[in-house]
Amino acid sequence: MEQIPLSEISGSARLWISEHPTDPAYCRKKAEACMQKRNELYTKAAHAYTRRNSLHHSCGTALFYSTEGHSYDARARIWRMRAAQASVAAMKRNNAEIVDLHGLTRAEAIAVVQDAVDSWYSSVLAAEKGVVRTRPLHIVTGLGNHSIGHKACIHPSVVRVLRNGNWNFEEGDGYVDVLGTRKGTGS
Repeated sequence: MEQIPLSEISGSARLWISEHPTDPAYCRKKAEACMQKRNELYTKAAHAYTRRNSLHHSCGTALFYSTEGHSYDARARIWRMRAAQASVAAMKRNNAEIVDLHGLTRAEAIAVVQDAVDSWYSSVLAAEKGVVRTRPLHIVTGLGNHSIGHKACIHPSVVRVLRNGNWNFEEGDGYVDVLGTRKGTGS
């Protein structure tokens, strides 16, 4: 079964959240329920696979449970991304130029940042036509206090994504300010 890239899930999750304003905690509960069901199905698949010879069964039962488990894994990924986008949407109601990545996984944070930077830059371009000055996009990455080994893992990943995307930015302890694109990149 092919996995959907998080960048694709991020955009659809943002759209879903805009149409269904939802509490991030609700989305996380739904993700947790999907992960529990996934784990149950994977356990059943493993059990069916190990018992296939003793009961003269084929691997069909194990394959069924495994396929269903993959389906619930995909649903969990979607609900986790919806939770991430719901957190960002709630924050943006207070200030559209701040994206706080606390509580997100590295993969979720990267997808959210790519989506947020594109959205922010679109508003910058629209504002330039009206000669309105916009503020930088402030991305709170955190210092890594909640990470294993108390070492920041989201901050370096965000910096790498911004550098690879030819964004002009400034780094600080636990944050990155996106200022625009680098000159001559065509973005």
